[in-house]
Amino acid sequence: MFIRLKKVKSVLKRMLYIFDQERVEFEIDELFGVPEDLESAIHRPSFWSGVHSVHSILDPICKCIGMMETASPDFEKMAEKWNGS
Repeated sequence: MFIRLKKVKSVLKRMLYIFDQERVEFEIDELFGVPEDLESAIHRPSFWSGVHSVHSILDPICKCIGMMETASPDFEKMAEKWNGS
């Protein structure tokens, strides 16, 4: 999920720009705009570095959980996933 979020960063920023332009062009009430909290989060560099940090923490855990859910978990392979090998 976090990798996908990072991949859409430029799309989200462009979308905000287009929404703002259309709101002005078509005189749309500001109540129908993008919430300020969401807009500021998308433009905040610390948000995107946080996404990267969360991904680096949760990715090995998610991989290990996936391995444990198999019919016969292989703990050696799980250790390799955890260590990033």
